[in-house]
Amino acid sequence: MKKTVYLYDPVTLAPTMAYDAQESPLEPGTFITPIHHVDTPPPAAGSNQSIFFDGVDGWILKDKPVPTEAEKLESQVASYRLAVRQHMSAVAQAAPEHFNSISEAKSFAGIDNPYRAVSEAFVIWAAQVQTSANTTLDAVLAGTEPLPALADLITSLPVFVHP
Repeated sequence: MKKTVYLYDPVTLAPTMAYDAQESPLEPGTFITPIHHVDTPPPAAGSNQSIFFDGVDGWILKDKPVPTEAEKLESQVASYRLAVRQHMSAVAQAAPEHFNSISEAKSFAGIDNPYRAVSEAFVIWAAQVQTSANTTLDAVLAGTEPLPALADLITSLPVFVHP
């Protein structure tokens, strides 16, 4: 004999799955169940709702917060900043020295080694790229410029010139 129970994540309290518990062979009528379960199925959530275990024996439906336009823009700008960082790392990886990232490309600056000149060039270039990207993205957040397409922003950045 089986009994269906409904599992939830112990950290987030969100439902995870239905589970068919088996009857104990030693105790008929008793079912072997996982520790984080509820006997009742979670309700259906609307498109802007989340479901959580209430900590006792039931489920709670909560409305998801709807982000404001400013929050959406901040999120897009944050993703653009990450894309700029990824662009810098891609340029460093494509260099003849095959650096793993922009951080590694800059790490050989200031000390005598075969990569010092190129590393110092990457330090200067990365500062120029960051300054350019920040100027544009800060103006977007200030409302003085529209958000450009990501490809246009990347294209507008200074180009690395290998020494």
